[in-house]
Amino acid sequence: MEEAEREVGKQHVGKEMEVAEKLVRGEKLEVGAEAQQGPGPLNFGGPVVDPLEAIQWELEAVSAQADRAYLRLERRFGRMHRLHLARRSFILQNIPGFWVTAFLNHPQLSGMISPRGEDMLCYLMNLEVREHRHARTGCKFKFSFWSSPYFRNKVIVKKYECRSSGRVVSIASRIRWHWGQEPPTLVHRNRDTVRSFFSWFSTAQPRGGRQGCPDY
Repeated sequence: MEEAEREVGKQHVGKEMEVAEKLVRGEKLEVGAEAQQGPGPLNFGGPVVDPLEAIQWELEAVSAQADRAYLRLERRFGRMHRLHLARRSFILQNIPGFWVTAFLNHPQLSGMISPRGEDMLCYLMNLEVREHRHARTGCKFKFSFWSSPYFRNKVIVKKYECRSSGRVVSIASRIRWHWGQEPPTLVHRNRDTVRSFFSWFSTAQPRGGRQGCPDY
């Protein structure tokens, strides 16, 4: 009797094991099929959206928010920067011979300045250097002068622009010299001969038919 009961128990256990194995195999097949298909589209309460597209939308929203924050910060610190530059410019304009002294102490510029060029630069009142909105696209040098016996310009501008092709183009104001006051193009220093400082403005390349910056 006991042996019969044990035999029946073994049969029940065997059937339960078979059922369990079938269930496990079925779950594995379903999981494998889902893995091959990949994650399904997400529904954000509207049309069906691909996960990568949804992430891209989020990135674009964050980038737009960062751009707005950067512009606000740029305007704020830009105003502060211009205020400090204006204060510094006012102080420098009241220091006699500041800019000509600075140029004569510059290791590259000093060799381009002849005694006559030095006298011309004594009338330099202010120098401003401004980058374009995107610094890599170019910059502008603005020289402001007191009334000078050498030329009529009150402002002389030299600009550099980087084109989309990568070529750098220079544009400059035309210096309106008083009669007989235009300096030599070359400066002789010991055994070296270099271009004079003011010839730097005449080496500009015309842009699209224009002859350079406006005359002041």
